[in-house]
Amino acid sequence: MSKTIDFSTQLVIGGRPVPGVEGKTFDTINPANGKVLASIAEANSDDVNNAVSAARKAFEQGPWSKMAPADRKKNFIAICYCCRSSFRRTCHDGGDGSRQAYH
Repeated sequence: MSKTIDFSTQLVIGGRPVPGVEGKTFDTINPANGKVLASIAEANSDDVNNAVSAARKAFEQGPWSKMAPADRKKNFIAICYCCRSSFRRTCHDGGDGSRQAYH
């Protein structure tokens, strides 16, 4: 049974999917069969500068910069647990045990 995964192939800058400034893409290849999985937006230095500006604005105007360090730590730990759980689920869904995927 084949599964499809819905994900954006654009850059995410300022919380929104956007194409790269130059509109270029690169192919990501499935290593199991050599077929193209998706064409992903390619970032250049202008895209990086836009992302850094958006991140700086979000930091300065959002709650993160006013948050106590201990609360930031709690948030980072929660994010790490979510990422780890998602990674393990993805490994198992793809037929690869997480122990093997970690090494």
